[in-house]
Amino acid sequence: MSMRIFGKWISIISRFSGIYYSEHMESLGLSSGQYIFFLCICDHPGLTQDELAAELAFNKSTVARVVASLEKNGFVERRVNPQDKRAVNLYPTQRAEEISPRVREILDEWNLRITDGFTSEESDVFEALLIRASENARRHAKLAKEKNKL
Repeated sequence: MSMRIFGKWISIISRFSGIYYSEHMESLGLSSGQYIFFLCICDHPGLTQDELAAELAFNKSTVARVVASLEKNGFVERRVNPQDKRAVNLYPTQRAEEISPRVREILDEWNLRITDGFTSEESDVFEALLIRASENARRHAKLAKEKNKL
């Protein structure tokens, strides 16, 4: 039985996705590394940086750096949580709300490109399998971390 290297294909798709996103989002003021944070904040106004880190599986320092950049570029507003003055909630700005439909269009366009030749059913299965693989990766990474093996 030959060894499958799923990570290779995932990595290739990720790299080409980054190139496409960079080319198409640069004019909006977003980088390919920021869009996922941007959309998560647009979809979940008021979430904290810790919640953002957990949702996207990034460390807190990376999230802090990206959020600071999004704030500097006028996409995110930080507000002190009225119930817990130590916590800060993240909200999309009007500028973010205005460009988020275009960001979603760019993602949809790329999804159509990478699933070129797929039937509708194959695209649905592909997405479902990616979601399951992501959930498995998250669960196993958490278990490994708990065992100090990550």
